[in-house]
Amino acid sequence: MNTLPDMALGAEAGLPASELDAVLDRLGEAALPLTGAVACRIDLPAEIVGPRAICLAAPLSGPLADHMQQMAKARVQPLGSAATLGLSAPALGAARDAANTTLQEVEGTRYRFVQRSIAGPCGLVLGDILLGFDATRTGADEAEQAALHFTALLASLLAERRGKLAMARDMAALGRHAAHLQRRLRKDPLTGLENATSFQAGVRDDLDAGRGAQALVLFDVDHFKDINDLHGHQFGDIYLRAIAGALSSSLPADARIGRIGGDEFAALLRLPSDPEPALASALRRCQAALQGLGESLGKPEIGGVSIGAALFPRQAETYDTLFELADTALYAAKRAGRGAEMLFDPRRHLRFSLRELMRNFSGALAAGEVRPVFHPVVDLATGVCTGYEVLARWQAPGGDMVGPELFSPIFESPVLAEQLTRSMIGQATEWLSRLPQRCRAEGQPLRIGINVTRFDLCNRSFADDLARLLADFGLSWEALVIEVPETVMLGETGGNVFEALRDLRARGAKIALDDFGTGYGSLRHLGTWPIDMLKIDCQFVQGLSARPRDRAVVEAILSMARRFGFRVVAEGIETPGQLSYLRAMGCDAGQGHLISAPLSIEDLASAPAVYPLSGVEA
Repeated sequence: MNTLPDMALGAEAGLPASELDAVLDRLGEAALPLTGAVACRIDLPAEIVGPRAICLAAPLSGPLADHMQQMAKARVQPLGSAATLGLSAPALGAARDAANTTLQEVEGTRYRFVQRSIAGPCGLVLGDILLGFDATRTGADEAEQAALHFTALLASLLAERRGKLAMARDMAALGRHAAHLQRRLRKDPLTGLENATSFQAGVRDDLDAGRGAQALVLFDVDHFKDINDLHGHQFGDIYLRAIAGALSSSLPADARIGRIGGDEFAALLRLPSDPEPALASALRRCQAALQGLGESLGKPEIGGVSIGAALFPRQAETYDTLFELADTALYAAKRAGRGAEMLFDPRRHLRFSLRELMRNFSGALAAGEVRPVFHPVVDLATGVCTGYEVLARWQAPGGDMVGPELFSPIFESPVLAEQLTRSMIGQATEWLSRLPQRCRAEGQPLRIGINVTRFDLCNRSFADDLARLLADFGLSWEALVIEVPETVMLGETGGNVFEALRDLRARGAKIALDDFGTGYGSLRHLGTWPIDMLKIDCQFVQGLSARPRDRAVVEAILSMARRFGFRVVAEGIETPGQLSYLRAMGCDAGQGHLISAPLSIEDLASAPAVYPLSGVEA
């Protein structure tokens, strides 16, 4: 039995040849000896054997082959064609049993031709077979019986073949679907970049492959929460997609880029043997593309993107360490004013490492190395000290005392931030209870201002724990001022922060909005949030003498505060000129190094009740 050219039965649709295919080929070759026929033609449609129809024939050429080809074409409706797949059950049953037997002469020789359909399960027609017998040797009944038995054997093999192909097609479809899902699982749906899981796995593989010098670069969108609050989340999504596009277009084509957080992106860059100049050049191009996004989106006032980077393998040889160093450099970039880019420098940046601080800070709290200092708040009309803002200072054994600007990463750790707040409140209230001058001259209690974080206010036990602490030291709620950064008050009324502040205020504490004027969206909160006082950020106070715009801002804040009934405290008074401006404007209170530096616990007992402001005023 021979197969017509380009019609091999073995490997249709990319399927590998199998034992079943080999058996089918051998059966075709055995058709003549098994049936006693002198010629055979088997037509198998594409629906059964694959994407192309197949014809097995013997002989492959000559008058008899041509005659049998014409007979196959002459059938009005070949039972093996696709048209037969829609036959009704009775018709299929008839097709299974039907045989067309004819006597015809070819080149002077009489042949008995038997045509049958190859029927599979449920009457499904799998193909057609045409057998030619020497009419002088084989009778009609003998020919039909031989054709019937061979057709049944062939039908069994073709049914199995059909099932195998169907299974292969299903497996191929499942494979394509799985690959599609896998691609989707690796992609961030908003930006189309790699997601965090895929990016991390890919970077680990790249680093393990040891492909020479590389840099991990982290990108953090400055003030993204404020952007969402001001312009809406829909614009925030547009901005993130624009950032993704800027990174993709400005970084090298072989860079791996991913979105690893809500407003955080990362890239792994391949670098030459002298990596720093190439990295600096890449970051400059990247920063230039990012800085123009606000203008192109019609929001020129939105912030930039801070960038931190670390080098592999020079600075770190594992992904975890490399990420930590890049994250530390990123934090240093934020502290430098945001919108900056920093390559990790161990001499300058280890103090920004949250992991390093976490290793040491909790123990420092327990050892009493983190202590409060007290910055006097003075009535600018009378010079009377109305209270103190409590500030944290860390003095490790044998080291200099440092302020929170040098351990600020701990404010991003819920556990450490709450530990610090409670330690400062505990120490401050204990020392305030010991002061002989716990009240001002007019009988009002001295107040201590405590800086709190979002973590403190979201802790449901914070107010009750504070109440027990005040009771232990015999202090009233009126002795407390809860100072809240402006960015913490950017949520909606009714949230956890709002309810916590309202509860604290209802108990008798005063609520101060700290660093006023530096955040976004605070004006719309002034009429609804529980606020008693505003603290003008020091950057506006320090510009009073030199910048008319800063004077205008301070005047506007004072005017607005009077209408709302808020008390105003000016922070960072450092020169006599600043003090004169503030007193002339009618600012209620102030604090700064011109009046007094922060006082240690030991100096608090001897601190003056009244500060001679006229003596220092210009």
